[in-house]
Amino acid sequence: LALPVVPAVGSIDNILKGAIKALGKLDNPADATAFAKLIAKVMPIGFLSDMIIGAQRVGSAAKHMDAYHVAGKFLTKADLVKGKYFIIFDAKTKMPKFLLQTLGEVNGKKGVFEFILELNGTVSHQLFKPGKIINGIAN
Repeated sequence: LALPVVPAVGSIDNILKGAIKALGKLDNPADATAFAKLIAKVMPIGFLSDMIIGAQRVGSAAKHMDAYHVAGKFLTKADLVKGKYFIIFDAKTKMPKFLLQTLGEVNGKKGVFEFILELNGTVSHQLFKPGKIINGIAN
């Protein structure tokens, strides 16, 4: 495994941001998976929450404007850190991504909010799934 060099300068947040950016430059799924698992061992959920809150929405996270897709925009870091994150894999490229799931409620229905953070720092999936639980599987 040839890990990218991540300069150890600045705060842990800057180091983690640099590590995730470096992770996005790996083209070998096995190396990327190993590096993602290393990052996950030290990455607090609050850091991932901050990245999700500040991330550009792309794909379905940007296109759909129904209540279940939009409601996630109104969650705070305090809401997100109550959840759990997982490493999942792109079906086509086999590259890792981060899935954050947290319990919540929309229009009186309980369920789970889901966010997928891509290695390039964008959120490609933002959805509330009524009746679902935190299970590490993007619904």
